[in-house]
Amino acid sequence: GRVLSHPPIPARQGAPGTGPLHPVFRQGQIAPGTSSLFHGIVNNQNFSLNAAGRTVFGADLDAGGPGAAGGLWSDARFGVLQLVALSDGPAPGTGGEAFNNNAFFVLGTALSDGNTVLLHARLKPSSNVGGSNDTGLWSTRTPGTGLPGNLRLLVRESSPVPPGSGPDYEGLNFDEIGPFWVNAAGRAAFITLHNDFTRALWIEQADGSLAPIVKEFTLFDVHGDGMDQRLIAAIDAAPGPAGTGEGRRVA
Repeated sequence: GRVLSHPPIPARQGAPGTGPLHPVFRQGQIAPGTSSLFHGIVNNQNFSLNAAGRTVFGADLDAGGPGAAGGLWSDARFGVLQLVALSDGPAPGTGGEAFNNNAFFVLGTALSDGNTVLLHARLKPSSNVGGSNDTGLWSTRTPGTGLPGNLRLLVRESSPVPPGSGPDYEGLNFDEIGPFWVNAAGRAAFITLHNDFTRALWIEQADGSLAPIVKEFTLFDVHGDGMDQRLIAAIDAAPGPAGTGEGRRVA
């Protein structure tokens, strides 16, 4: 057959989605922040890409496998690949606890178009960490400025909901963290199961605090005028990927 030749299309500097193909991750290269070698990306659910072409991914190290050490890496903060979190490494906001001791401590990721990372992760068992409080959601978004910064705890399983959330939330704890999203500003939204066996949708506000949006078995004002109030039977998440782009979803 014939081969058609075209002049190369020049890359537009700073324009998302253009430019030559380049490697971000390669098996056998030194993993930044460690003295170990990358082995493989943990799974495709732990890989996210944003509108600027920045990435975040979880990977295991050296020989790899279910019990191998690993971590989370991203090139979102400064454009170069950096270690965000490491297995057996410190878990911010937990009072000295550590992330679990293998690569599968990374349960899921999201990456905002503003280059902030969300990490859903599991903690290492200890005298203060068990099956009921061993997961959480961490963010690199700096409250107030919204810029990428250091990893911080956003919400931990079994922690109490913020005071002042309203009478429907009094005495409740966060339990399992379900689907989660991030918007272009880096603010998170997530569904959680509470200890009263109801689920609710929560969002992160600009100052980093959490606020509830809607909860099962509470009244919902359909039109916002008090004329049609109905009991919410169930909350469901809209289908589709949760980890990439602006994070907007329709349900």
